[in-house]
Amino acid sequence: MKRSKVIVIGAFGMLLACSYLAVSAPSKKRSPQGPTRPSRKAMIPTPEMLEKLDGGDDPARRYTIIPIPIRGAVKARTPQEEELFKQATAIMLRERPVPPDRLQFFKWIDEGDYRFKLCGWSAFVDEVVPAAGGWGIRLSVWPQVTTEAKVINNYYEEYAWADGVLKFVKGYGNPRISGICVVW
Repeated sequence: MKRSKVIVIGAFGMLLACSYLAVSAPSKKRSPQGPTRPSRKAMIPTPEMLEKLDGGDDPARRYTIIPIPIRGAVKARTPQEEELFKQATAIMLRERPVPPDRLQFFKWIDEGDYRFKLCGWSAFVDEVVPAAGGWGIRLSVWPQVTTEAKVINNYYEEYAWADGVLKFVKGYGNPRISGICVVW
C-alpha cells in the first residue's frame, strides 16, 4: 500500500509540474505591442488625399495616357515619330479631355448592377498625323474600375490640335468588340 501511495503522489507531482510549464510557456499570440493592421477607415482616402491625386476628386478626370506600345500589329516608329507621340501624349495629359460621347458609351458601368464602378481612364495615343495647322490625334480609351475586373471595351476618340487648342472631332466604339466585355 505504501508503494501505491508513492506512485500516486509522484504522478500527481508530475501532473502539477507539467501543467505549470504549459501555463507559463510563452504564448504564440501577438502581443498588443506587435504590428497591427490599419483600420478600414484609415485606408479610405480623405478628400484632402484625393485632391493630391491627378484629376482631384473627380474620377472622370483621372488619367493614364501613354503612346501605344510597339508590339504585335504596331509597327516600329522612327525617332521623329516617337517624339511626336510623346508630345501628343503630353498635350492629352495636360488637357485631360472627357467628351460626353465617351461618358455615354461607358454609362453602363455606373448604371448597371456590377461589383465595380468607374474610377478613371486609361488611354493609348494610337495615332498622330499631320493636319491643317497642327495634328490629328487618335486615342484608344478604356475605363479604370474599382475592382480587379478589366473592361475590354475600348472607345476611339479623334481630336484636332491646332494653334494650342484641342478640339474633339468624333468618337466611336471599337468595331471588333460589340456589347459589354469584362474579364475578371
